[in-house]
Amino acid sequence: MSDTLNATERQNLGLIADDDGDIVDVVKLYDWTVGNIWARKNVPSVTLIEYQQTSQSIIQSIKYWLTQGRQLGEQLGGTTWNIFSNSDSGIVNNLTNIAALSPSSEPYKGLYMAKKTGNVYRFPYLNSYHHNITNSWGDNKGFIGELVEEFTLKTARRLYPSAGIETQRAWEGTTQATYDIEFQLLNTVNTSQSNILKNRALVNRLINSNLAWRINSLAAVPPVLYEIDIPNIRHSPVAIVQNLAVTNLGHMDKEGIPDAYNVVLSIQELIIETRQIFAGATGRGSKVSAITPDLLPSEGLVQNRGDDFVGPLNPNEFMNKNTNAIKDL
Repeated sequence: MSDTLNATERQNLGLIADDDGDIVDVVKLYDWTVGNIWARKNVPSVTLIEYQQTSQSIIQSIKYWLTQGRQLGEQLGGTTWNIFSNSDSGIVNNLTNIAALSPSSEPYKGLYMAKKTGNVYRFPYLNSYHHNITNSWGDNKGFIGELVEEFTLKTARRLYPSAGIETQRAWEGTTQATYDIEFQLLNTVNTSQSNILKNRALVNRLINSNLAWRINSLAAVPPVLYEIDIPNIRHSPVAIVQNLAVTNLGHMDKEGIPDAYNVVLSIQELIIETRQIFAGATGRGSKVSAITPDLLPSEGLVQNRGDDFVGPLNPNEFMNKNTNAIKDL
């Protein structure tokens, strides 16, 4: 089975995409600057590959956590592994087993299950953002450590006017990266109708992909995911558009067409950058994947589960409230 949604599947999800799968190359093929088109070849760019989670892939994401737990148990040598034992040496040995786990070549495999929509974008990347790393370190005490600290401090303060304990701090995480991709689509450089409609179609496609597709009053298919690559700067295995802002610039005609569109995609990466991810971004290693192709059959948005759930939907049937497609809850 294909890892890309076909035309029927895209229609059932309300998505807009081309069947030919060509890259929407804004850098080369769209009027985002008045400069000579041949001068654009060295402009920094960012590539976004678009993915859509389906109802089946959301179920698969639940299975991911079950799989991770099972694999951890297998690596630790059994399903009945217990960190606590009757001796200090037993506890240390079990903790050592965790630290000695072999790093996976695919640490995020199965984290997100999705299919490619067929949309691939290449935008100019004119942002000064490169990296902004914020690490968090906290007290590494735990419940037992807190009891020991409280007892020790109470004892010490009976002997000294002031007392405190220096404790080890442990890494808690790194803030997920956020940055903007901003460009303009000019309608006054090439004023042909085809060029103006091309710009509007791109804006509409981006807006459409970053909206949810409502199945019924209880369920919805989420907006799309993206894999993002900024050559030699960063690679995001999975990210979302946290905010999409489209602004009309200049004069606007009666058809709602402005002199230009200003487009800002505010990116939120969904996993923290690690050394493996950075190595892939800078060409010192393979690119890390976090989106696993959803190769399950996609007969509809939601599998029938009895009379209390909807079956496959068609956008036209949905809009017309066709009772054959939508069952009463």
